[in-house]
Amino acid sequence: MDNITSPYLILHRNMRSGNWNSDAIMRAIMVDEHLAKNGAARQKAWEIIGERLDFSIDTSQSGISLAIDCIGNKGLLYADEKVSLICHRADEAFFARQAQSVLDAARHGCVVVSAFISSKEREVKWLLMQESLPVIEVMNDGFSPQYHPYGASYDACVAGKLVQLSPWAFSPQSGNKLTREVCLVTNELVRVISKTPDDWWKRD
Repeated sequence: MDNITSPYLILHRNMRSGNWNSDAIMRAIMVDEHLAKNGAARQKAWEIIGERLDFSIDTSQSGISLAIDCIGNKGLLYADEKVSLICHRADEAFFARQAQSVLDAARHGCVVVSAFISSKEREVKWLLMQESLPVIEVMNDGFSPQYHPYGASYDACVAGKLVQLSPWAFSPQSGNKLTREVCLVTNELVRVISKTPDDWWKRD
């Protein structure tokens, strides 16, 4: 299939979820120990995040809500079994165990949800792609009107094994800049979608 015939290469705009709201953004900010303790820094982070988030008018509620754009197999979002992949520096010594737990879960039918920010997370993504295992990827930038995945991600989307999500508004000026604030928000969306704690793999 190609980008003309594949239904998975259609860009869907302004999706909403009752769990993706301002409370989720505040949870994301509060994960950072410094921001949790420093009110001024927390307010600044909120402003930085707010400038990049995708807001949309909800005509049914006459208000403004957070939006999510996606491309790929939306059916993966409704899978009963999902697990998160968020690698923390404190757990670097246990990465092999975490990676194996994620791969085992995916091989047994779980959809893996991750922003694939760190090199370790991207390493696991490559392994997942090699085995055509199902993945939900939270992107760190908005989708341009002409966006489509490329490389292995393109093939995975066409095969229905990948859906990419973005909570960010597209801006040519953003330069795909990865900041601490962006990392906090994308990882919180991973938690919201997967409904699993970061350390689920330690409980196996």
